[in-house]
Amino acid sequence: MCGYARGFRQWQQAGRYVKKGSKAFYIIAPPLESGEMVREERTVLAGFKGIPVFRIEDTDGAPMIGEEYRVNIPCEFKGIIQELGLRVQPVRFCGAVYGSYNLISREIRLASPDIEVFLHELSHAVDDRLNGLKPGQRKDQEVTAEFSAAVIAHLMGYRIPLGNAREYIEGYSFRELMSCLARIEKIVNYVIERTMAGIKPPVVCLGGGV
Repeated sequence: MCGYARGFRQWQQAGRYVKKGSKAFYIIAPPLESGEMVREERTVLAGFKGIPVFRIEDTDGAPMIGEEYRVNIPCEFKGIIQELGLRVQPVRFCGAVYGSYNLISREIRLASPDIEVFLHELSHAVDDRLNGLKPGQRKDQEVTAEFSAAVIAHLMGYRIPLGNAREYIEGYSFRELMSCLARIEKIVNYVIERTMAGIKPPVVCLGGGV
């Protein structure tokens, strides 16, 4: 059974903050986090490492999401979900993963109702359609999905915590982001063209800013 224990940054992303003086305890985890499910049906783990985590009692801030909740996907995304053959499934939060995209089943799993989590995983799915993804949390794939989600949210009028997006990208590489701008532009245009049917899509020029 999964309890409410997360790392320092995961609590920040959830809008909560570790209290001063709180002591972490350690859990055993694989050397790589599994933000995305891999293509292989069988995974072999080569080693483990200790991850410091804190109890929810050691934090203050935003209330936690309950075990049961609904994922309300805005209607403008229904068409693109159908076109890509995606299934969107709400799941209980367990660990440090708020969402995932399964390369085999085309399933998006969401452990958060926040629109930015959905847009991140949707960007993975579009990137997979346009470029083909590789298994695992690769730097290029993660920064592409996160920045694409932020741009799409901005263009469609959704208010999201941009500071979280910046921290997420910083955790990988801003240099990697610079090499992915053309790829991000294609993903953004793909989504905008399909979600704003009948409306002239905005011109996206990532090289000069959004």
